[in-house]
Amino acid sequence: MPKVLHELNGEKTSLFTLIMVYLIGVLTAGVVVFLILPSELPTWKIVLVGILFLDIDGGIVANLSTSTNQYFQGKTKLRVAFTMLHILHPLLFIIIFPEAWSYFIFVGIYTLASFGLVHISSNVEYQQNLTSALVVLGIVISGTFDVPQKIFYSIAPLFMIKLILGFAVQPPYLISTRE
Repeated sequence: MPKVLHELNGEKTSLFTLIMVYLIGVLTAGVVVFLILPSELPTWKIVLVGILFLDIDGGIVANLSTSTNQYFQGKTKLRVAFTMLHILHPLLFIIIFPEAWSYFIFVGIYTLASFGLVHISSNVEYQQNLTSALVVLGIVISGTFDVPQKIFYSIAPLFMIKLILGFAVQPPYLISTRE
């Protein structure tokens, strides 16, 4: 794996994992773009939505892969920094859909705060139970907001799965010592 892709796919990964990461990203981005094409959004906004869904959805598969988890093992600061960069996703969605700013602010703050809460514990069972509870609660709360189109209700659960379930919990077989 080229060094530039280590944060996305780990140092060594299988061809199957690579195919799944990028296939899911492209397929879901394609579905979302197809669904929003009839809207009056400018082309640049449609393209940006596609890129964001590609990253979020492909990132779920990548973040749950052994290779990505092994890469970030023992790199706590890098794991946290990489996760915090994801605040850009909700901010970009706010630029695209300013009328739904409260939904995207909730998704960003809730997800990153939940990641932090889970990440501070080294007890894997606690992490697993807490992540499940936080994702369920976040999904339910996210349904109380208004979004421009129904498909955008999927952002909250997908973003939470990617960063809370997929990245905050370190699999028990990978946990050793923390920085």
